[in-house]
Parts: sequence; structure tokens; C-alpha cells
Amino acid sequence: MKNSVYISYHRLTSPYAAHAIYQTLRTLGIDVFIDVEEKDASNSEVISAVCLEQIAARVYFIVVLTPGSLDHFTLPQNALRIEIEHAVYTDRKLMVLATPEFKAERVEKGSSDAVSAVLRAERSVTKYSTFTADVTQLTTQKLLPIDWATASYKITDVLQRKNAAANALPIVREEYLIAQSWFEQSGNRSSGDFEGILSDLDQAIQLNSGYVLAYLRRAFYRRLKGNYNAAIIDCTAAIRLVPRNSTPYAIRALVRCLGGDLQGAIADYTKSIDLNANQADLYIARASMYTMKANLDAAIADYTSAIWINPQEGIAFAQRGELRRLKADYGGALGDLTQAIELGIRDLHITCVCRGRVRIARGDVQGALVDYTEAIHLKPDNANAYYYRGLVYQTQRDSARAIGDFTKAIKLEPNHCNSHLGRGISRHFSGDKDGALADYTRVLDLLPDTAQGKELHALVIKLGRMADSPLESFISKVIWQMQALSQQ
Repeated sequence: MKNSVYISYHRLTSPYAAHAIYQTLRTLGIDVFIDVEEKDASNSEVISAVCLEQIAARVYFIVVLTPGSLDHFTLPQNALRIEIEHAVYTDRKLMVLATPEFKAERVEKGSSDAVSAVLRAERSVTKYSTFTADVTQLTTQKLLPIDWATASYKITDVLQRKNAAANALPIVREEYLIAQSWFEQSGNRSSGDFEGILSDLDQAIQLNSGYVLAYLRRAFYRRLKGNYNAAIIDCTAAIRLVPRNSTPYAIRALVRCLGGDLQGAIADYTKSIDLNANQADLYIARASMYTMKANLDAAIADYTSAIWINPQEGIAFAQRGELRRLKADYGGALGDLTQAIELGIRDLHITCVCRGRVRIARGDVQGALVDYTEAIHLKPDNANAYYYRGLVYQTQRDSARAIGDFTKAIKLEPNHCNSHLGRGISRHFSGDKDGALADYTRVLDLLPDTAQGKELHALVIKLGRMADSPLESFISKVIWQMQALSQQ
């Protein structure tokens, strides 16, 4: 007859509640295991064999749920999910301890067997104001010794180290639990109530200066208010508290990027990757930084790493394909963009346009027309798709269709400079010199103040002065300039 317990919890959202439960159960003489060694809650590599062994060796498996505990729960590397799945697989007695602010209806039901198991399990609500009493009552009424098959285990150095770390936890003080209640209240406010959210988080941090997740959430909302320096300070405070956790570095990287510090963002993403090398999103984020720094080779390498980690990562294929296009690797670009389309990524219309441009570069005009038309079908207000299809029609000397597409692009985006220029050229070919001149005049107002823009400016002025002389070679040069400008 045994009533041994394994406590499972999200290491960022629920540490104080979980640690307090552990300490209360130990005081009551329960044989209980909890892993408190610093780990990244999104990284499955940190789920050691010892933890899985301890799950199978104990009768009760208690899941501690607070707001946010089941966020990103279905990701393959989510540690909490892996623990729960192992408990289900080894047929443990699953119990749930939830705080009042945890809302089961916010969890995506049916997203995994583990989620279903958690939502079906018997749930006890534990209030912070009566926390110790609630856990004590739970123990005496529900954690009863029963005859239940458990696995044996060896006393290893790793197990002894983990037990020592749990036993060395500082006592969870009442103010820490009150701080968590303030934190959870901040999560239940309207997302636009910045002042209320920040006030709640200020209270939580004042009560518990070691509250990592409160710093990170406050950094998030300070970022939304444009206070990047204060957000960076909060992220840095979280990093000092959990220097081996990848999440604070990733958040600080985002803040630094938004503040214009791309090199600092790259350094933080690199540190985050060093700590959690199997998270594809981190490579994708760093790749976007490298792209903004025009380091295309490094960006391609990061997208390749993301694809290696998750071959279903469509956005990595799409972005790598676009970078390969920019490097004139049209074969590689076509393969990547086709794979992204087959995976059905979000914003599929953009990827169709990108593949159309690759096909044009490879001389596949009909294939490009199919891609541009599909992009328009997917998103009828896609001005770029109309523009690029208009270019194809114009190169085929189908001025009527070209004018139609350029006009649709202009209706969607009145300041779409290239569409005005394209329509002007098509009108010129069709004999509508007045319409062409009007479009050329509009182009001059819209051209960017760059070296390439100034060069095209001169070409447009020359084009507007032409009358009925042959335009073929000159038009070709202008179209080439239009395409080059669109790369910016």
C-alpha cells in the first residue's frame, strides 16, 4: 500500500505553487519527487531518464496547473507534455491541482491525448489564501495509500542530486504565493489594459523580486508600449535569475531587434540556441536578423537547421527559397518554395508570388502565370500578384490584360509605384500616350530617394518625352529597372 507522488509542473508558470505543494507533502510525510533543477520548460532534452523512471515508480502523478501551463503544449519538445504522456503510458493515478485563475476552457481541447487526459482527470482547486490547508485536506482525503503497481528504481548519483536540490529549496513564503496571484490576475485582464497589467506585475515583482515570469511578462507589455529600454532591463533581470534558460534571451533578442539593435538581437538568439539547440523557431528568428543584416549565407544556414529539426516547418522552406532566389540559385529556390506550398503554410499567396518570380527567372512564363493567378485566387486584394502578372502580360505584348492587372493593383494600393510605371508602359504600347504620360508623372512623385530610384527617375523622364519612335530596347531597360527596384 503506497501513496508516493510525482509532481509535474511548467517550470516557468507554476514554480511557486509546485514547490509549496512539495514542501507541504513532505511535511505530511508523503514520499514525493519533484525536479527543480533549472530547465527550459519547452525543451524535451532536459527530461532525464531519472524523471521518467520516477514517474513510473510512484502511484500518484500530480499536475499543477496555473494560467499558461498548457501554452504550446502540443509542441513536440514540450517537457510538461512528455511527463504527462509518460504518466498516462505507465498508468499512474493522474490528479490535477489548479489555481482559481486557470481556465480549462482556454485550452485547445483534443489537441493531444495528454491534454485530454489532463482535462478528464479529477481536479482540485487550490486557493493561494488557504493554500497549505487546501493541500493538507487533499492529502488526507485523496492521496490515500493504495495497492498500485509501481516500477523499481536505483539510487543513482543523479537521483540523489535532484532530491538534494528539491530539499534545498527555500521555503515558499506566503508573499510569493500572493505574488503569483497578482501575476495570474494580470493574465486575465483585457489584453489592451496595459496600465492594469503593468500595475499587477509591479505588485508581483515587489512581493517577489525573483519572479522570472513576471519580469518577462512585464518586458512584453513594456515592449508593446514602445519602452524598449525598460523591457531589456526586465529581460536582463530574468536572465540573471535563470541564466541557463533560453526563453529570456529569446525575448530580449526580440526587444533588441524592435529597438534597432540587430547585432545584439543576433547575440541573444545565439545564446538562446546554445541553451536550446533543438527549437526550430529560434533558428528562424535568428535567420530573419541575418537577412536584415544582408548576411544571406548565415540566414540560409539557419533556415536549413530549422528544417533539419522540423521538416514540416513550411516558413523555413519559404524564406530559404526567397533567399536562394536573391542569390540566383533558382533551382534550389524552386524546390524550397514548392515544398512550402505543399506544406500549406500561412500566407500561401506570398509564396506563390515568390515562386512565380523564380519561374520567370528560369524562363517558365506559363508556370509563373499559374502561380500569380493562384496567388490572386488565394488573396484577391494581393496588389503584388496583379503587378507581377501584369508584367508577364506586358512582356507577351498583351497590353489590354497588362493594363487591367496594373489598374487592379493601383486600386488596391494607389501608391504602388511600379504598377503606375507598368501601366504607363502598357498604355504607351497601346497608343494611349496621354494615359501613359499621366502614369509616368505619378511615378516621378512616388520614386524613392535612392540611387536606383534616381536612375529610374531619369529613365521615366526620357520615356515620357518619347513620341512614336521604336521603344523596344528602351522599354526593356525600364522593365529591368522596375524589377531591380522591386528587390529593395
